[in-house]
Amino acid sequence: MGFLDKAKEVAGQAAVKGKELAGEAAQKAKEEAKELQLKRDLNNAYDDLGKAAFDLADQGQLTHDGITAGVERIRSLRAELDALNAS
Repeated sequence: MGFLDKAKEVAGQAAVKGKELAGEAAQKAKEEAKELQLKRDLNNAYDDLGKAAFDLADQGQLTHDGITAGVERIRSLRAELDALNAS
């Protein structure tokens, strides 16, 4: 086998390996994107639940010592925003 034949063989092997690595990288990127989307969805679900819990607590339909401070904090922040917007 001549030098050029050997070079072609090595180049072909490198191309195959490159394709394999690219495929693995693409698969990993898809998995990471899926994980990121699931984390966003989970955070959105927590946000929705928190808003629903606040609305219920604000209406007096939900009471618990563990959420009282959070409800008061949200009320205080809303009052500050209202005051800023009124001026």
